[in-house]
Amino acid sequence: MRKRAPHGAAAVVLVIVLTMTGCSNVDERDVSRISTGMSPEQVHKLLGSPHQVIRGSVGEYTGTSEMWYTADTIITVQY
Repeated sequence: MRKRAPHGAAAVVLVIVLTMTGCSNVDERDVSRISTGMSPEQVHKLLGSPHQVIRGSVGEYTGTSEMWYTADTIITVQY
């Protein structure tokens, strides 16, 4: 009987691969300026355009996750 890896294992591998392959000019100072309640436009002024945008909904709730990749970090902002 074949055992399946937990779902979290696949996510960890994906994060490692994305971390190793991404690059950007985003720095820690820009990220530290992000605060709760900022609009996407305000965040984009600090970090530039996101590398990836994911939109989704569950029932009545909708949301957006935007991601920026640097050489060693993945930055995720959720709205």
